[in-house]
Amino acid sequence: MTDVVQIPKVGERPKFKFQLEGDDQVWELPMLQHLPKPQLIKLRELSLKLVDGKGKPKKNLSPKRVEEAARVQQDILDEYCPGLYTDLAEEQLAWLMEAWRDASEISLGESSASSTS
Repeated sequence: MTDVVQIPKVGERPKFKFQLEGDDQVWELPMLQHLPKPQLIKLRELSLKLVDGKGKPKKNLSPKRVEEAARVQQDILDEYCPGLYTDLAEEQLAWLMEAWRDASEISLGESSASSTS
């Protein structure tokens, strides 16, 4: 008979908290590595299409790729920060995505296991 391995429950996970300048509301997003797997997989697949091997945006992105990126970002923000996506200017959205990625200490091309080793 084989032993049963106990997998511990996941406790409270850290969040990325942010405010828009001049606004009192504090918004929260899960750290990238703590997104539900389907969302994380979508972001990773999208990252491979949008970013070169050095982490720089690919040049001459097709409108289809840009639209796909916007849709994924909107879906995630709408789930965790309802209404925020439509209120953000493009520059604010780009800053938010970069700050979220930096705070998460993970790139979209690596697993959460590799980010902690």
